[in-house]
Amino acid sequence: MEKTEGVDCKTRLWVWLISIYMFSFWGGLLAMICSANIWYGIDGIQARLMTEGHNVTSVVSTDRNFIKYSRITVVEDGQEKIYLIDANILAVYTFYPLE
Repeated sequence: MEKTEGVDCKTRLWVWLISIYMFSFWGGLLAMICSANIWYGIDGIQARLMTEGHNVTSVVSTDRNFIKYSRITVVEDGQEKIYLIDANILAVYTFYPLE
């Protein structure tokens, strides 16, 4: 019998499995980075809170978290208030007041 050139089935299976794994890994990593709570700026936070009807005069501090909600401290009506913020790469902000 002649030996045919080419790749055997085991090698093709391993290449296919590794390709699927790498695609899933990099796709998941990209999705996690795009939806992380680090995509916001101080001016954007203040402007967004003001458009939602809050009387924010300044942003005191921010605590950026990659996976959990980020925490921001603002001065609103002369008092410091803390908000949790859910942000993504498209600058979609969702604020949750921390009482």
